[in-house]
Amino acid sequence: NTKFSQKAKVQKDLNAILNQMDKIFTNKEPYMKKYNVLSIFLFLLHLKHNYSTTEIKNSEYLSFIDDFEKERLKNNTRSEDDSGFDPRLQKYSHTCSNSPDSLDHMAFRQKVLMEQFLSKYVDLPTKDAIRFFTPEMKICIYLLNNKKCQSKRDDCPVKGEVLEITDCEFDHITEHTSGGKTKVSNGQTMCCICHQEKTAASNRKKR
Repeated sequence: NTKFSQKAKVQKDLNAILNQMDKIFTNKEPYMKKYNVLSIFLFLLHLKHNYSTTEIKNSEYLSFIDDFEKERLKNNTRSEDDSGFDPRLQKYSHTCSNSPDSLDHMAFRQKVLMEQFLSKYVDLPTKDAIRFFTPEMKICIYLLNNKKCQSKRDDCPVKGEVLEITDCEFDHITEHTSGGKTKVSNGQTMCCICHQEKTAASNRKKR
């Protein structure tokens, strides 16, 4: 019975996303090739499972995909020396024409779509009140914060330096324990020392 109920839930989710795609793409868009259909399907499924999207209209999804595809095509005409060149979009295009159905390539395209979407909808909260930022949220926060520690401390050991994402810690601007939501707009990158100091200062205030 458990296996049957799980299978029924999966089928329900799949049908819900397919119905949503029918409502989003009422016209036959030129970019809706097989590889993009799969990528957008996985993107919408990931959103459904992990984020609260009830306030986002189907027309907004269509506008987002339209804008994404326009930017991706523009990026294909840019040289790597161009200031507007985006290597992630270049790789996205590469995966569309080289083994587009491979699991790794589909996962990569879904990841890029999520990162771009969260960069636009920075106030999109997670579905559950989770404390930790999702991987795609971290990438968005990292890029939006210019890859630097956001602490205002004068003695920040890496003040003004560009950091690797692995050297960053991701902090709730309004703390989670104080009701701060886990969303891109409430996140900031910090070095470990500044993050520890902020947490310690907050704990001192609560005493």
